[in-house]
Amino acid sequence: MAKTKTDMREAVLAAARASVQARGYTALSFRELAKEVGIKSASVHYHFPTKGDLGVALARRYTEEGAAYLEEILATAPDPHACFDRFAAIYRAALANGNRMCLSGIMSAELDDLPEEVRREIEHFPTNGYVDVAWMVLHGMGFQLAR
Repeated sequence: MAKTKTDMREAVLAAARASVQARGYTALSFRELAKEVGIKSASVHYHFPTKGDLGVALARRYTEEGAAYLEEILATAPDPHACFDRFAAIYRAALANGNRMCLSGIMSAELDDLPEEVRREIEHFPTNGYVDVAWMVLHGMGFQLAR
């Protein structure tokens, strides 16, 4: 069965995320993404005309997924300790997935080399250092966790 345009876009995004987490944004190559997904480079450009457009899409998706996960933690964690443990799992999961960097960490490390539109988008990452601390304090995590 032929893949839809949405399927191809999602496949490119997934491959791009894995590539950025493994090698960084600056090493991201449309040609390599096309090869990995099994399409022509022009098809990658169809979905993401520029590398900046792809970077914005990656950052936006990561922001949306991170925010949804934080909301899920708040809605389902039975107590503050469980909430904190699930929060910390965000970082363990990135390392457990092929020892890859979390997307916010790797893109923040390359901040000076990112296109302006990508830099603006990563300011919204829900799991950057400032938001992490603010999130924990705002949601009761600022109290003594160790007993």
